[in-house]
Amino acid sequence: MVKLFDSACGAQVIIASNDHCPSHVHARHRGEGWVVRLAFDYLTDEVVVMSIAPTERMVTRPQIKLLMGEVADAIGACRAAWWAIQRTTCLENRRTGVGMIKSANYDPEDGFVTLVFEDGKMDRVVAGDIS
Repeated sequence: MVKLFDSACGAQVIIASNDHCPSHVHARHRGEGWVVRLAFDYLTDEVVVMSIAPTERMVTRPQIKLLMGEVADAIGACRAAWWAIQRTTCLENRRTGVGMIKSANYDPEDGFVTLVFEDGKMDRVVAGDIS
């Protein structure tokens, strides 16, 4: 597990070491008993809610909005931590305008993603630069 940051809403935002695709963080508020999973991407800067698991009190809409903004602001750190732990961008088998992605590597030092397509073509793009 890697702790990324403490949210202003009181949740701890982490990446679990035994996790699975898609790339995402867990925001856990121990005092209120909820966990929100937020997915992020290497090609776009989009952050979306994957799941909400209330166990005691339900997370509020303003808390979710705050968490999404905080993850978007820290997306570089999220990508770097996911890559360091999972060694995948979770982009394999995704179709783009160029073709089907066979493999992808992320370089956290310069923020570039190297894509290899099924037809053997390669492309190097800035993470988050594809809309």
